[in-house]
Order: sequence, then C-alpha cells, then structure tokens
Amino acid sequence: MCKTYVGKIGNNSKIREVEEILKFSDYIFELDGKDIIDAKIIYYYDNIESVEFIDGKKGEEYSIPVISLEISGVDDNSNHVFLSFMLKLGLKTLNSFKKNKIEDITKYLLESEIIAKRSNEDESGFLECYLPTNSQSDMFHQLTSLYVLKLDDNKFLFKLTIPNENIFTYFEVNFKQ
Repeated sequence: MCKTYVGKIGNNSKIREVEEILKFSDYIFELDGKDIIDAKIIYYYDNIESVEFIDGKKGEEYSIPVISLEISGVDDNSNHVFLSFMLKLGLKTLNSFKKNKIEDITKYLLESEIIAKRSNEDESGFLECYLPTNSQSDMFHQLTSLYVLKLDDNKFLFKLTIPNENIFTYFEVNFKQ
C-alpha cells in the first residue's frame, strides 16, 4: 500500500490580509542585535488543503487551519526588513488557551515557511531554524522557540526567537474576524 498527500499552502482562500501599525510599546523586533523600528504586522487566516491518495486512488481530503504572520519595519540603514512565518493552527485554538498563561506553540511553526528579508538583499531567504525534537540532539543546538500569551479573546502577545539567525521579537496582535 502506497500513501501520498498532495496539498496547497499560502493564501489558498484569497483571504484579505489585515495590516496593523504597531505602537512602540507593543513590540520589540531585533535583527542582528539591532532594533527594527516603525513596525507593522500583517496577517491572514487560511487552510492547508490536502488530499490523501492510496495506491493512486483519491482518499480523504483534509483542511488544516493556518495563520500567516509577518512583522516588518525599518533598520538603522533605512532598509525595509521583514520576518514572516506561518502557524499550523487557527484562531479557535489560540482562543482556547487560558488568559494570562504562557503557551509554548513552537510545535505549530511551519519551518518551511519562516522567511526573512532586507530590502538591500536581492531575495528573501529561509531561515536556519532548529525546532525542538525532544531528543538528545536538542542539547547541541540553539533552539528556535515561539510562545504566546493570551491577553484577551482574539488578543495575543507572540514571542519568537531564532538564535542561529540572531532574531528576537515579541509583538501584540489583536486579531479581527
């Protein structure tokens, strides 16, 4: 028996992106130890659409909710910088977390979707992330981590660190439905 999955990811539903300018007190965005200023957040909700094929015959169809987040700003050389990542969960899951309790949501990061760019570079690039595997090899890496704090329904504080890329950020998002 041979199983394969075919899927699509990345604004499949053509959902409108929401853009919010962040207040200075609502974020920190550091890249290479330098502050990124004038930050804004862009997000949209979507689904990963996937179809299972067993021995060449179409089987079950799956729809997995995702949230795409991008924080961007300006570095000290006036270059536009952004960090984009996708979470394999929906707003319903985020809202199920307890208020004022920090949750480790690193396992929901889609590693293949973590991208950063500076405007003085030709292309954006995928980041070198070491996501926890809960194995002995974790002891030899600086692990990427993502935490969320539920402030209220639809309002969250995210904290993402990617040590290998010298990236640290936290930012507040008030999701609109």
